[in-house]
Amino acid sequence: MVKVKKMIAEAEHIDDARIREAELRQVRQKHFEARHPKIKEKYRKEDEHLRHELAELLKKAGFPSDLTDRLARWNPYDQNTSADFFDPEWMFGLQDGFDILIGNPPYINIESIDLNLKQTLFETYETCKGRTDIYIAFIKGMMKKLQPFGNLIFIIPYGFTNQRYASLLRELLAKRYFVREIMDTSNYHVFDTANVKNRILSITNCTNQEKTKIKIVKEQSDFEHGIFQEYTINQRVFLFCLRVEKLAQARTTNLSKSCTSISSRFN
Repeated sequence: MVKVKKMIAEAEHIDDARIREAELRQVRQKHFEARHPKIKEKYRKEDEHLRHELAELLKKAGFPSDLTDRLARWNPYDQNTSADFFDPEWMFGLQDGFDILIGNPPYINIESIDLNLKQTLFETYETCKGRTDIYIAFIKGMMKKLQPFGNLIFIIPYGFTNQRYASLLRELLAKRYFVREIMDTSNYHVFDTANVKNRILSITNCTNQEKTKIKIVKEQSDFEHGIFQEYTINQRVFLFCLRVEKLAQARTTNLSKSCTSISSRFN
């Protein structure tokens, strides 16, 4: 992970670098407060100019040009491009994590990933085993970026709750976090151009609260109007009763009996 603050602290021209950093913070605050499009555009241009000046100072301090160029290219106002580095403090002014993360992580099966990335996933994320998918790493990694009681909401493949490759992540979530809600949208395709069926997973960064809310959306109009088949299950059942029909059955059974054989895994 790139640590821009650390780079600035180590720069030879530290005073100049800190001045540019402070000016960037001021420009971004002014951009946020501006109401007129022309004024916002003015601050965006100032931001770009300051980013390039700061990158040049860091380059003179001996940092690799490919790294400093990436800092200069990163545009916080362009929602249609992505950065090839991540530094939440530099990008968002956050030191202790996010209050909420909402996203649609990439779905890429391990068999379609190049060897180097595959090895990195297996070595870095203990939840990535077997025929895993890259979105498993995204969920695991992003949970670490949340503030205490922060929330993650991801739209993910339906297979997350019924495939073996996701079992380690399901176990981690059930043990250490609050799986607040699982919204099943598998009765229709959320994305018109994709064949994958989806679920929307909502997790809170706090200890297990036991109860997970299940919402089933039967058709798109139900989703648009907020009409759901809804019920609550014990969070431990989320780990083992994986399909919707089994979750529905689980709510009508004695959960203490259902979980007896696996309760030792939560001790």
